[in-house]
Amino acid sequence: MDTYNLGRWSAIADGHGIELRGAGPRRTFMRMDLDTLFMQTDSDLEHRLTRDPTKNGISATIRMAGMMRMRGDRASFKECLTGFVAPVSKGGDYVRFWHQYRSAAGRDEPAFVELEGRFSWSGEGTLKSLTIERFVTVKADGTC
Repeated sequence: MDTYNLGRWSAIADGHGIELRGAGPRRTFMRMDLDTLFMQTDSDLEHRLTRDPTKNGISATIRMAGMMRMRGDRASFKECLTGFVAPVSKGGDYVRFWHQYRSAAGRDEPAFVELEGRFSWSGEGTLKSLTIERFVTVKADGTC
């Protein structure tokens, strides 16, 4: 089963591992080699993560929260956990988002949004855009 989550990596003080903080419990990993991480858990099962060099970014639909800002007819999204900033494509559930944003936020003012979306990446692994697959909510006074 594939599971997708967004978060931030940081080095552990002892320098021997990394920690992922995001939705759900904190997860600690030890580097086994250049392409493999071993997740430390209380379980007897081994949890190994192996990098797939053919994948440059996550393309799955993920629930996200962040700050959305409209400038003219363009929207940009800054995801709360990772700080990813991406222009928003006008496909998917964009029209429903736009109507809700217009009702809740002032012109050019950022607003907190929750959505289900997916990122698009360039062949080099650069973040290109976000597509809103399902708009959830907008809060003009919310923050990350």
